[in-house]
Amino acid sequence: MLSLLISDFHGSLEILESLEKIIKENRFDVIFFCGDIVKGHKRGNEWLAAKKENRIPNREKLGIITEKDEDIMYYKKFYNFLDRTNIKVFTIPGNMDAPESLYLKTLWRLKKKNIHLAHETIHFLESFDVCGFGGEINEDEREDFFVLEYTRDETFFALRKLAYLKKDFVLLTHSPPVCDLAKDKGSPVVNEIIKKYKPKFLFCGHSHLQGKEKIDETIVVNPGALKNGDYAVVDLKTEEVKLKSL
Repeated sequence: MLSLLISDFHGSLEILESLEKIIKENRFDVIFFCGDIVKGHKRGNEWLAAKKENRIPNREKLGIITEKDEDIMYYKKFYNFLDRTNIKVFTIPGNMDAPESLYLKTLWRLKKKNIHLAHETIHFLESFDVCGFGGEINEDEREDFFVLEYTRDETFFALRKLAYLKKDFVLLTHSPPVCDLAKDKGSPVVNEIIKKYKPKFLFCGHSHLQGKEKIDETIVVNPGALKNGDYAVVDLKTEEVKLKSL
């Protein structure tokens, strides 16, 4: 089963033409996307500034209000593009795909037949099951408007169903584990998830660093940032991983 692995699009619409060529040249059975469709600069900058200044972030700032229309445009263009490939796509939100309500409502209203939300959900394929948990996973900080940040307890509660799976599965997370592929963006919570549930593959993003690494028996792949032209091709059957650039 040949899969295309992508992450961290960040509104780079100009990259889609080159990506379309890659998809047409290969016979992908499935596409995995590990989050971050929009740019979200206004929201992200306000969130970081408020933390630095020890204040409550302001939801009513003009730039944040107007950024909503831009975000919806990116969601629609990106998912419309993926849906047209007629390949089954499994997707999760990234930390910048906020507010959570806007991301989910926009995706659900698009009603795309080939787009499947894996966030907190298990999907069953012939050979592999697929589950995911998006956003930035940390120990105890929760936010779903300016950015998406989920706590350790929330993540483990959402993924508790993994304990019932009887066969190999693919786990999508936006946050990478603590490893060489993450530098300072790795989440130790993801390492705990790997240790507890032992996915065959863990596909992630967020750090924008392309690479492959093995943690215990789990093959961890970060395709790098699609906005930089990076992607990966993974054969789920043979476990072959190819790291590529457009």
